[in-house]
Amino acid sequence: MFNYLSTPTLTDCTFSGNSTYGGLGGGMYNGDSSPTLTNCTFSGNYAYEPIDQDGLGGGMHNWNSSPVVTNCILWDNSPTEISGSATVTYSDIKGGYPGTGNIDADPLFLDPLNDDYHLTWLSPCINRGTNDGAPSEDIDGDPRSYMGTVDMGADEFVGTHPLAADGFSVSEVTGGTVNFTLTGGLDNNGRKYIVLGGISGTVPGITLPGGLATLPVNWDAFTDFVLALLNTPVFMNFLGTLDGSGTATAQLNVPPVPGFAPLTMHYAYALNNPWDFVSNPVAVEIVQ
Repeated sequence: MFNYLSTPTLTDCTFSGNSTYGGLGGGMYNGDSSPTLTNCTFSGNYAYEPIDQDGLGGGMHNWNSSPVVTNCILWDNSPTEISGSATVTYSDIKGGYPGTGNIDADPLFLDPLNDDYHLTWLSPCINRGTNDGAPSEDIDGDPRSYMGTVDMGADEFVGTHPLAADGFSVSEVTGGTVNFTLTGGLDNNGRKYIVLGGISGTVPGITLPGGLATLPVNWDAFTDFVLALLNTPVFMNFLGTLDGSGTATAQLNVPPVPGFAPLTMHYAYALNNPWDFVSNPVAVEIVQ
């Protein structure tokens, strides 16, 4: 896409498999332009490098331009993801990029070699965007947000979740109950599980013993609070065994907690012996 003296708005778009000769902007070139990109994915784009200069912006090159990039993924574009200046927030940029909420982590696309840029359930881009200004649907017409916070990229993950919840908020005044469904699959039937929660987000997460997996919740005061009360009526059913079909249920019972709102809690579960299986995080909000 070549933008010159223009301010296009792009939402839920995927740029892949594009190339340019001249070394600038394999997926998008902006000249004196200020496009707004929200929930877009750039991957597999290439800026060929002429002999007399280095290639720039395999994903996007900006010349005298100021694009605004939000909730986007730029990954595996060559030779660089973005060149020139841009305002980038809540986006996954390979190699990193300055800006609020940005990450540098493999988005774990389903099958990028065959142009399938749907997110898989362990993608670090799930629940990592910002709801402010986000579209109500993704590139497939699936609803955003699916689990409380929009995902990065053109696709909103709405697949079968190893951890799902029947609700995403409880009242600080009355408390409430959230029922979790754990889906480990037939290969994991009979295995022991533990559900953990935290209030400080999902990154960097808990590195489990043996280093085989990282549980996408942080070890903080709320996690300790949950563990300390595992055998009380307040927090129950967080330890157990997957049944013969590789599934189980867990329940979060939150008492009235005046003054706690607004508060976001993230939950995930892990299977042990060995600690090699972790779920996606689920966000539960305490609201006023």
